Amino acid sequence: MEMNENAMNKMVENVQEFVNPLLNQAPKNQGLYDKRHEKDSCGVGFVAHIKGKKSHEIVSQGLTLLKNLTHRGATGYDPKLGDGAGLLMQMPDAFMRKEAAKLNITLPEAGQYAVGNLFMPQTKANQAKVEAVIASIIAEENQTLLGWRDVPVDNSNIADAARAVEPCMRQVIIGSKAADQNTFERKCFVIRKRIEHAVTALKLQDNAQFYVPSLSSRTIVYKGMLLANEVGVYYQDLVDESVVSALALVHQRFSTNTFPAWDLAHPFRMIAHNGEINTVQGNVNWMAARHETMKSAVIGEDLEKLWPLIAEGQSDSACFDNCLELLVAGGYSLPHAMMMLIPEAWSNNALMDEERRAFYEYHAALMEPWDGPAAVAFTDGQMIGATLDRNGLRPARYLVTDDDIVMMASEMGVLTFPQEKIIKKWRLQPGKMLLIDTVQGRIIDDGVVKTQISTAKPYKQWIAQSRYHLSDLPKVESTLQLTESLLDTQQAFGYTQEDLKFVLQPMIANGEEGAGSMGNDAALTVLSNKAKPLYNYFKQLFAQVTNPPIDPIREELVMSLVTFIGPKPNLLAIDETNPPVRLEASQPILTLEELEQLKNIGEATKGQYQSLVLDITYDAALGKAGMANAIASINQTAENAVRSGINVLILSDRAVATNRIAIPALLACSSLHEHLVKTGLRTSTGLVVDTGSAREVHHFALLAGYGAEAVCPWLTFKTIGNIAADAYLANKNFIKAIGKGLYKVMSKMGISTYQSYCGAQIFEAIGLNSAFIAQYFTGTVSQIEGIGLNEVAEETMRLHNLAFGNDPVLANALDAGGEYAFRVRGEEHMWTPESISKLQNATRTGKYETYKEYARLINDQTRRHMTLRGLFEIKPAKAAIALDQVESAKDIVKRFATGAMSLGSISTEAHATLAIAMNRIGGKSNTGEGGEDAKRFIPIAQDSTMAEVIGRDLIEADIALKAGDSMRSRIKQVASGRFGVTADYLASADQIQIKMAQGAKPGEGGQLPGHKVSPYIAKLRFSVPGVGLISPPPHHDIYSIEDLAQLIHDLKNANPKASISVKLVSETGIGADEFGFATAPLVVEGCIMMRKCHLNTCPVGVATQDPELRKKFTGQPEHVVNYFFFVAEEVRELMASMGIAKFDDLIGRADLLNMQAGIEHWKIQGLNFDKVFHQPDMPASVSRKNNDVQDHGLKNALDNQLVDLAKTALETGKKVVLDIPITNTNRTVGTMLSNQVATRYGNAGLPNNTITVNFTGTSGQSFAAFLAKGITFNLTGEGNDYVGKGLCGGRIVIKPPVAFRGVPHENIIIGNTVMYGATTGEAYFNGVAGERFCVRNSGASAVVEGVGNHGCEYMTGGTVVVLGTTGQNFAAGMSGGVAYVYDEDGMFAKRCNMSMVNLEHVIAAEADIGKIQHLNQPDEVTLKSLIENHADYTGSARAKALLADWQVSRAKFVKVMPNEYKRALTELAAAASKEAA
Repeated sequence: MEMNENAMNKMVENVQEFVNPLLNQAPKNQGLYDKRHEKDSCGVGFVAHIKGKKSHEIVSQGLTLLKNLTHRGATGYDPKLGDGAGLLMQMPDAFMRKEAAKLNITLPEAGQYAVGNLFMPQTKANQAKVEAVIASIIAEENQTLLGWRDVPVDNSNIADAARAVEPCMRQVIIGSKAADQNTFERKCFVIRKRIEHAVTALKLQDNAQFYVPSLSSRTIVYKGMLLANEVGVYYQDLVDESVVSALALVHQRFSTNTFPAWDLAHPFRMIAHNGEINTVQGNVNWMAARHETMKSAVIGEDLEKLWPLIAEGQSDSACFDNCLELLVAGGYSLPHAMMMLIPEAWSNNALMDEERRAFYEYHAALMEPWDGPAAVAFTDGQMIGATLDRNGLRPARYLVTDDDIVMMASEMGVLTFPQEKIIKKWRLQPGKMLLIDTVQGRIIDDGVVKTQISTAKPYKQWIAQSRYHLSDLPKVESTLQLTESLLDTQQAFGYTQEDLKFVLQPMIANGEEGAGSMGNDAALTVLSNKAKPLYNYFKQLFAQVTNPPIDPIREELVMSLVTFIGPKPNLLAIDETNPPVRLEASQPILTLEELEQLKNIGEATKGQYQSLVLDITYDAALGKAGMANAIASINQTAENAVRSGINVLILSDRAVATNRIAIPALLACSSLHEHLVKTGLRTSTGLVVDTGSAREVHHFALLAGYGAEAVCPWLTFKTIGNIAADAYLANKNFIKAIGKGLYKVMSKMGISTYQSYCGAQIFEAIGLNSAFIAQYFTGTVSQIEGIGLNEVAEETMRLHNLAFGNDPVLANALDAGGEYAFRVRGEEHMWTPESISKLQNATRTGKYETYKEYARLINDQTRRHMTLRGLFEIKPAKAAIALDQVESAKDIVKRFATGAMSLGSISTEAHATLAIAMNRIGGKSNTGEGGEDAKRFIPIAQDSTMAEVIGRDLIEADIALKAGDSMRSRIKQVASGRFGVTADYLASADQIQIKMAQGAKPGEGGQLPGHKVSPYIAKLRFSVPGVGLISPPPHHDIYSIEDLAQLIHDLKNANPKASISVKLVSETGIGADEFGFATAPLVVEGCIMMRKCHLNTCPVGVATQDPELRKKFTGQPEHVVNYFFFVAEEVRELMASMGIAKFDDLIGRADLLNMQAGIEHWKIQGLNFDKVFHQPDMPASVSRKNNDVQDHGLKNALDNQLVDLAKTALETGKKVVLDIPITNTNRTVGTMLSNQVATRYGNAGLPNNTITVNFTGTSGQSFAAFLAKGITFNLTGEGNDYVGKGLCGGRIVIKPPVAFRGVPHENIIIGNTVMYGATTGEAYFNGVAGERFCVRNSGASAVVEGVGNHGCEYMTGGTVVVLGTTGQNFAAGMSGGVAYVYDEDGMFAKRCNMSMVNLEHVIAAEADIGKIQHLNQPDEVTLKSLIENHADYTGSARAKALLADWQVSRAKFVKVMPNEYKRALTELAAAASKEAA
């Protein structure tokens, strides 16, 4: 889906007006809206006094910090309507005593009373009911109700919508009768949970929802549906000088698909969270499953009162907070509990010490990770700290002053301190923790706290004595004897010839899944006439804006397939001295022999494990009606077995035979998993699936997602044995391929571990009805209804009968399949030889009648059911009108755009032809992610040809051009690879499109094979010819919704005249006013759907860079023009029949669609599109289409001042030097200035140092983004994230202030993802950078004094010098350019990803003569000159020291040389030598 900027920001806002106040802002689930889709990201921070000294200044600083995070939050349709903000602080004892005295309440000593901040109902009657409940529960829990206090608020400036549902703010004060404060805190937790449950049971009808922001003797939370700057105004308590605290934790919320609500604001009781828990559904399910077996010596009988621990419908952050509260109440220390919930990546981390690894491995069996991008700040009122997810996907910086203040925030500059007082500037690192203990009065380093915790108990010893590893168990021989023939058995599980050819063969040959092209145009499973496996009804979900995907190949160190089979230990057994046994496997795909080991597990473990095989086949004579009873019987048998001590259940369908039908393994697995969860037994047993049905990655992912801890694909192994020469190697490759595939599937949802993925249900069902889902796949989304158990059983029966019947076609061979390519008698496809022929004939002859024949083939799905929209019929809005009354085709085609197909994926001829055609009709073509030749930006002044403009050596099939034509793509795409994205490229756009997700493979990224990277393609993409190019799954500057907002802001600065759109694959969807066409225009140009695009062998010259094949390209702009006018005419005819004259009047009118009546199809009849067609009940004043012009705040940008002051330099080239102060709210500085340079001078820019700006302070995000040649930025201070993003010729120098007392190479000076996508230019940073420095650098030079994880990832060109320590995974995916790293400790080789690079010495210049050289000069010359520049520009003491003892220093530098780059340089040198000869 492509969504323009206004639609994206307005889609929720427009809906706000139909919000029902009685439901506390959020409407009921309706249409495609579901509360479960709500997500948020945010700005978070805290300020604390290390020694625990309380002051009002800390509170004031917290509020100031919050205000300065405003740009990381969001507002709704009313600018006063914030997504939520708040502050958590220590109990202000003096203030509470003063206030209590006014109410004649005598407070006991501090720590012996608690204050509950309450969101109370608005009506007095409801308030009285709630107060009665609270009073009763306090008494029942043997504590003392001391009194009530009204919290003074000033709501004069909050939004009307917030005021309409504003709670009555009250405080309840409770006196302690507990033995000590810790016991009292636990009792407060119990009281709060009981109050929540009891008030929920009242089912009050009130505009405001009851909620307890905090109830504690240590902390208090003030929060609400407020803007960041309103928190301290609304809550008048916070301005009272007697409100003191040693810590203040603050949070500003930014939500997507979410209705703001008072209770959704952070902080929660213990945390403030910037990020998203991608596995939350599974985490919540597993917590519920632990209920029956959980015991706590600390909480005792009160434990039962806490359930349900996690209320339904809460946000992921609230769920996490509840779980953390339980762990801390149960006796874990706060940092211990956080290490359990958000563990470091331990299974593949070679640098982790054994004790810490043992700690994580031990706790892995206790608690699955709450996985996802997260920066979590946490406090219990005594300790305060923060931790980062294992992959470092959220920013978190901190500083320490000499007067014991620590400040942590999502960015620097939110609070200012005198530089001479700051002694440390650093960042949270992936998986690391910052912890301040205000009682002990010290900062506890990550290494110290984790060493203390991991060595507190003998975890390494416990692991050794309690762990059974599957690979270490006695080997058991396996002989699989099929009941029926292999062919019949394969057919019973739906195997086709394509499964062997396209699925299994690539996996067993190469150890990875096969690659394909041109997407999937086969019929949906619920529409297919063929019987299909149940797996096919489920679609994988994938990362949306708020939860980025992970690159499982380049960032494999954070991934893990480790699985635990068997019961889960008691989560709260903190006093454990004899740990329970655990059965561990390194990955979840079991061989036949390993399955036999599990069957005999009792013997191998001396009875500590006992397994039971449950047959999931049933008597065929019972037919489809027998399936329900068979499932119920399996569940009951399993339940009884678990209660009797069985702790490994194996579901097996090996008994399939003529007289035995196999229940779909996915159905049996999910049904049993859900049953055991509901009966409280799931954590008492392991669940393994032994099935003949699983053969592709999707199948294994589904079984995992619905509860399988391990899977044995017995029939796949039997099949491989039948087709492979070396069965052992083939099986090994198959398991490897499935493992890699699972990584990919998990990572596209931003999930790192199989353990977290297991049971997480990250799927949507397409074509399964609600009753079926509710019973067997509880919690899974299914929007369009569909078939139920009866039809699932019918489909299973059909497969069974085909397998064991007498169909002559299947007697000696598998079904042809036809899923992956068109086959006669195969699955139906949209693109058939007939439809392709009709369309090409129509557009080349200009015959509309022939086009209509093509259209009928596509549109008429009464016989060939293909797509959901093919089942829709259009309803008239009013009486039909004459065709000449309808908007003209000339106007309609302006709404059309071609898809984003890059130059590189398709040929120059095909790419430019689309641009010519779209410009002729006033539509838009799209560059795709491959950049674009600047020669195409210039309009054609006189009749010419493509070859004359672009170059005769670059065009193989010339195209005639007319005066007035243009080959400029009006849509310029910015994708994760950032190929060719420069200030000039962006300045040439009418629309800039952010490609959030690939349409064909969302969440996976993309790739361009090396054989398609010709010298021309390499030049446009700033890369090396012949070297494959990776489009990473994530944009490394979009890890959250606020990051996306920042990129939109960057691009708007880069081209203020362009609109910004976002290409994403939306779970929910909106109305459209523009339309993209991708496959059809390629077919018009000549594509015949050979699906060989990735092989570079396209026989019609469309999707190839092969010069000989490109000569066969026959497409013409006229053909494409014809196609779009044909489509427009067809639209006009439909509009006339509907009585609609203007296209605008169609937008958002889903009420004009209906499902076709009278479709006779046994699967289709259950479909229901009411949710899709649903129209929210909104007044006419609420727009259904884009009407507003968004204010990007550019008028307030600092660049306006820069452009004005640099006017002479821009116009005449006369040099100018400026001195400007800067703050963190000055974002994207230099980008509008660079747009002025690019607009005037193109990519050539201005002479060096034409415009020099000297800044002082802390820059906001994206400082010097897309900085053009001729501009020099010198910053004395520090930068935040995205410094130098897209640098294209400029120079950036950042150095610390003279007054700063820290050592630069030991302190951070710039944030994450610096110089992402830089193409040219240079940068010098006198300090350390965060994670992902120089990701996708493709030509710039940079010197820095240390970097975090993933440095130089995906780098394709340029030079990087690191004068200090690097993080892990340096050079992952690095295919070009060179890095020089000062390896002072000799450990760099362990921190470098060696999969694509080699490490070399930097030899003396004289010894380097005549060798293959980077930048055509010796390495020593390149390295030394850059260090000399660094010393000159920044005054770096580090650089000067290295230069002073150069011979010794040079010997410690390591050259990181990409293998592919070295090969390419060698080949280029050989070619040049040959040419010279």
